[in-house]
Amino acid sequence: MHYSDREIYEGTFKNSERNGFGIYYAFNGTKYKGEYKGDKREGYGIVYYPNGGRYEGEFKNGVRDGYGIYYSSDGKKIEFYSKKNKMEGFGIIYYPNGDKYVGELKKDDKERYGIFYYSNGNEYLDMFKNDEFKEYSIVYYPYGLFKEEFKYNSIDEFGIIYYPDLTKYEGQLKNDN
Repeated sequence: MHYSDREIYEGTFKNSERNGFGIYYAFNGTKYKGEYKGDKREGYGIVYYPNGGRYEGEFKNGVRDGYGIYYSSDGKKIEFYSKKNKMEGFGIIYYPNGDKYVGELKKDDKERYGIFYYSNGNEYLDMFKNDEFKEYSIVYYPYGLFKEEFKYNSIDEFGIIYYPDLTKYEGQLKNDN
């Protein structure tokens, strides 16, 4: 069925509404392939975005709701839960370089707690605000444990480094970037 010159739906209908499995092609290049109920996305579906990204997951009442995976065009993979089209709760972000974030995901409120695993073996247990480390961290390096207090990606503050041989360093830390 054609909704306009550039919107097309191929699939099943019930009482003149999209119902069951179908494929919808939007005028902006977005494509949805999945289940419908009462003329709305409902159940499992896949959305293909014009930018090359893709979402696979659950829909309720026409919007993302439940477990889903987003694959970005730059190679990032995000597993998350959503409620009424907003990311909420626990999730995992896999980066193309092998890094991984495990923890809270909130799309609208970028304040969250989690662990960032770097591909080089470093681990940050931290609170993030606006996608930056904030206030207090525990960092696990292959050569030792690093506990620090800092703000907004600056480590020019006091900290403690615990080494595997059980020695430690306490004092002023300088960002070595």
